[in-house]
Amino acid sequence: MVKDAKKKQAADKTVLTGKFLPRRAVFTATLLAGLTFGTAAHAAPKSQILENQIWTSNLDDYEALERSAVRMLQLNPGAYEHYLIAELSLRMFKHNPAELRYLKQASDMSQQAIELSPNKEFGYLVAAQVLDLMGYKQEATEMLAERPTFSQGWRTSFVRGVLASSQEVDKDSFNDFEKSLKADPASGELVGVYVANGLEASYSGQELVNALQNWQKLINSNAIQLSLARALVEVGRSEEAHQILASVNKREPSFDVKYSDAVLLYSKLKRSKDAEKLFLDVAANAPSEELKFSAKSHLGKLALLKGDGKLAAKYFKEVIVGSNEQLKWISFSHRAYSESKQMLDFAILLETLSGSLPGTSYLYALKGEVLSESLALHEKAVESFAAAITLDPKRSEFYNGMGLAYYRMHQNEKALSTFNQALSIDPKDATARYNEACVLALMGRGDEAVGSLKQAISLDGRLQTVALKDKDFEGIRSNAQFQTLVQDSKITKVP
Repeated sequence: MVKDAKKKQAADKTVLTGKFLPRRAVFTATLLAGLTFGTAAHAAPKSQILENQIWTSNLDDYEALERSAVRMLQLNPGAYEHYLIAELSLRMFKHNPAELRYLKQASDMSQQAIELSPNKEFGYLVAAQVLDLMGYKQEATEMLAERPTFSQGWRTSFVRGVLASSQEVDKDSFNDFEKSLKADPASGELVGVYVANGLEASYSGQELVNALQNWQKLINSNAIQLSLARALVEVGRSEEAHQILASVNKREPSFDVKYSDAVLLYSKLKRSKDAEKLFLDVAANAPSEELKFSAKSHLGKLALLKGDGKLAAKYFKEVIVGSNEQLKWISFSHRAYSESKQMLDFAILLETLSGSLPGTSYLYALKGEVLSESLALHEKAVESFAAAITLDPKRSEFYNGMGLAYYRMHQNEKALSTFNQALSIDPKDATARYNEACVLALMGRGDEAVGSLKQAISLDGRLQTVALKDKDFEGIRSNAQFQTLVQDSKITKVP
């Protein structure tokens, strides 16, 4: 019997692709989020700060950036100001490729920048990127080649490096970034972001640590420092990583960096009290609601580690009810309670939440899973799954969860009927098909069980290996068709 093959497949893909939990849910996903533009930014003009923000923003603040850029253009309609709007528009197009208006605006504004100042680099920077996006990579490279067509500053080398690294990170792209630094050391923070990303794409482990330390000699930017901290954690040097984060935060206080350091302190260095102080500061004072919720969720986890279930429930409820990403934080709290082996308290939290968040089908389904799998309260689990199905009757996984509760109560007829309902909703649900095979085998209906198992394996080849060890098939293990099915080497293991 299996719980959810689809969920398992998603988890496998997460490991294979190197993707982690949502932003700020774990330390490694947050280090670069803490980027600030260092002490150099304080001395830089507002235009330079805005340019850095345009190049590095995650674009959640697009409207604010656009207002600032347009205001600059109104005050001084020069080539540089046109370039800023063009670059922002280009980044929005990359973020939303279906919105062709952003690409057109980038192209138009870059052309105006060229017409205003044909001897300056500004318009050509965006025009080359537009050509690159349209597939004219050679033409883009030639436009920014080292020749006296226009006066080239640090930005030309920088954009050449960006274009090169977008195709394949190699020595040439890093050479261009280094030229940018030599042309204007004040470009360090911006260049550092792209260097750090490029190094992380090219190296891992101790090689990455060495590469970052070499670049640190050229540019001691926050981005390089934060990337180095992450790399050090990955090679087991967490104390050094903490020292870097503490140093960055002392030099340029940042709630993002405080948050990252707090996660590191308790998850790797077992310094829960120090972590709690940082989390409390972030939860109370961070300007970002998302960051506040992230800090509070970890405070809830720390409360569980201290055995204070009441305080943990307070934090988790506050985050789940207040956030727009309720499923993310329900999932986070689920893992926290599971790791601390306090699933009864989690079931109580879910019961409380069902009153605060009426109509949340996932909440009832998760409650059903906890009641059955963790607490063996199968009848109550069936009731919870029934509530989830009432709210969302087209979710096959809800029926599968209810079927598992019946299975654990040895009510095979009801389990089979429920798995069949799941399959009527989604005939390609490999989990439900496999569980149908298990119940049929337990009921002595061997030929039907083999037929269902064959269909399940055709949907998800990994279930062949699962079936080899599944005790539910003990009664039909000597069946010749079963043996042929589970030993067929031609079956693909990953669908």
